[in-house]
Amino acid sequence: MGVSMSLKRKEVPKDLSNAKVSIALEKTCYNAGDTLRGYVNLIITAPIPDCSEMVAEIGGQTHTTVHYTTKSGGKKKRTHHHTACNTDQNYMYKMILSEFGPTGCKDIGTFQVPFEITLPENAPPSVHVPQKGRNSGAISHLVAVSVKIKNKKYYVHSVPFQVSSVVKHPIVPTVVKDTQKVIYMCCINRGFMSISGKL
Repeated sequence: MGVSMSLKRKEVPKDLSNAKVSIALEKTCYNAGDTLRGYVNLIITAPIPDCSEMVAEIGGQTHTTVHYTTKSGGKKKRTHHHTACNTDQNYMYKMILSEFGPTGCKDIGTFQVPFEITLPENAPPSVHVPQKGRNSGAISHLVAVSVKIKNKKYYVHSVPFQVSSVVKHPIVPTVVKDTQKVIYMCCINRGFMSISGKL
């Protein structure tokens, strides 16, 4: 899937205007290893003759943009600025939602196609590093729907979701208590003061 999940724009066939696609997820935030459930809502108003299949793709990507410099020349060196961009696929699942065959999609109406997938146990948590200069980074997760027309794939809709980091060790509440003699305080003449806190 690679950078295709970023939904690059292509020349979209006119027949795709005969359908509307939306994606509904059970929730928007998951932990690694959770089951992601949802459905694709498809409204077809006229036949799409050359559409052979509809596919759901669930994946996570790491995007990085780094600025760096190089120098050239003799005594009067010139500084050259460069930007390197990279996208790595962390995981990806494909699920065929519908196969229409060689005659294409001829059914007209509203259809709901459910899907369910278990996210990998090592799915990285969602992260967004705000852009500083030319540097930026992000880990994103996405559900995308594509259709195949004349053996070409077109992305028609996508929905992002969040993956939270999982704490793998138990958190035990602790109580800290301390008693100190009061030498001087504006509201307390003398005595002791006890302070405690719980996390």
